[in-house]
Amino acid sequence: DMAALPAFDTTRAWLTAPFRAAAGKTEKVLAGIWSRVLGIDRVGLDDDFFALGGHSLMAVQVIGQVNEMFGTKLPLQALFSEPTIGRLTLVVEEEVIRQLPAADSTGDHPAC
Repeated sequence: DMAALPAFDTTRAWLTAPFRAAAGKTEKVLAGIWSRVLGIDRVGLDDDFFALGGHSLMAVQVIGQVNEMFGTKLPLQALFSEPTIGRLTLVVEEEVIRQLPAADSTGDHPAC
């Protein structure tokens, strides 16, 4: 009987690490994705995806949304090896930079 179960705490009160809010653009986007997928109000930079209740099916959703939002092709393993927003942000930003077109012959990057 699902209705008889207690409501899930979406405030992250069970975590012991102090909350550090996302500050950068990539961090904020990742926090929003995690919050939606996990159904949690606030996700901090140092919160572990799996400690927040994430599992492999949710990880697939997160990586799919990350790849769509940033135009990347991160493997699912990225979230398993870097399960915090702080650490995953570095992976995402490195992948975005890696996928940028090479600089033209003048040395100027076409995206700048």
